[in-house]
Amino acid sequence: WHPPSSLPAHWLPQASQRPPPASQTGAYVISVDIVEPSDALRTTPGIDYVQESALDWRPNMPVDWVFCDMTISPHRSLAALVDWLRNGHCRRFVWTLKFPPVKSSGVGYSDVTTAVRRELQGLPNVRWRLRHTPRLGAEIVCVGAVVGC
Repeated sequence: WHPPSSLPAHWLPQASQRPPPASQTGAYVISVDIVEPSDALRTTPGIDYVQESALDWRPNMPVDWVFCDMTISPHRSLAALVDWLRNGHCRRFVWTLKFPPVKSSGVGYSDVTTAVRRELQGLPNVRWRLRHTPRLGAEIVCVGAVVGC
């Protein structure tokens, strides 16, 4: 099961309507989700939909920004981020790594941050920061950019 990240009340409707909306700026927004979008979202100007697993989908050309908020294991999510960066698929990123409570999974904040540091420090020209967001749940947000592209 993959969460319906493009559905109403999630990030896509809000992001597409920020002033000025994507349809007026020339921005090209692609929403990738395994779940079929609602009719209302499918007709939102300036947004195209790809119904596919976001773990597998990659753009045909580099994108300026990628926003990822998948509810999957943090290590699987991190592996996808590293793949995007190693293969030059994005210039900037906001990537949420979610982890279940330690007592149910054995995976905690320090495990995830250690893995992120280990993986991203080895990537040339990638600058990044981590932010723990405990009020939003057990999440770490990694924000960064590829320098010199």
